[in-house]
Amino acid sequence: HDDEEVRIAKIHKRLKAVFPDLLTIIAPRHPPRGAEICENIEKLELKTALRSAGQKLSPATDIYIADTIGEMGLWYDIANLVFIGGSLIPHGGQNFIEPSRMRDAVIVGPHMHNFTDAMNRAKKADAIIQVTDTLELEEIVTQLLQNKELLDAKRSLAYNWATSESKVLDGILDKVKGLSLI
Repeated sequence: HDDEEVRIAKIHKRLKAVFPDLLTIIAPRHPPRGAEICENIEKLELKTALRSAGQKLSPATDIYIADTIGEMGLWYDIANLVFIGGSLIPHGGQNFIEPSRMRDAVIVGPHMHNFTDAMNRAKKADAIIQVTDTLELEEIVTQLLQNKELLDAKRSLAYNWATSESKVLDGILDKVKGLSLI
């Protein structure tokens, strides 16, 4: 979401000093904002590539703007670590279950009120990492990138929780199938 992209880009810029091969993929909620996001990030002296313009990734690319529709599964598949947008601002967050199902470690900000019940269950299962601000986000990302065992553990916890959530839904569907609907 607006403003979050620049905050994430600033984190990327600082982390790149420690992780020189770091690539951040930003998939904007509103793809038509792709060019605007690129422009804002390039002001930070970071190299971007815009998917909708067919720009290719190179070793120099810092941030890839995936401003397309229908490809979130691809980005979740290639990522190990996902930050959920709409959660650093009081928007209420986006769906965090999808990347969990793709075995990604998932980090969210303080504003996840669109998913209160699921968040409570995920927190209880230690399947999600919730940060209060960008400083804590940067610290957590650094820890996860420096500690493969911790990253893998968080990925497994997220996946196991998401899988257990699916089983609950499957059980509800089985019960509903047996009902007569008018």
